[in-house]
Amino acid sequence: LEVVCGETTGTLVVYEGQPMFASFGPLADANAVFAMLVQKAGYFSFRKKIEAGEKTLNTSITGLLLEASRR
Repeated sequence: LEVVCGETTGTLVVYEGQPMFASFGPLADANAVFAMLVQKAGYFSFRKKIEAGEKTLNTSITGLLLEASRR
């Protein structure tokens, strides 16, 4: 998933249903996902065939969404 909000861009890589890593501007991993979720405007696109890379997120998509809803 690629997100563009004004001058800030972000990426969330999911491989086989598991979040691998995320970035949004200077933020990384869970904090990047939380920042993406609170944006009021922007653009997003899905891409196939992205290199999975190193797994630095140690939670599920559900876990990320539940934690974001608590914030």
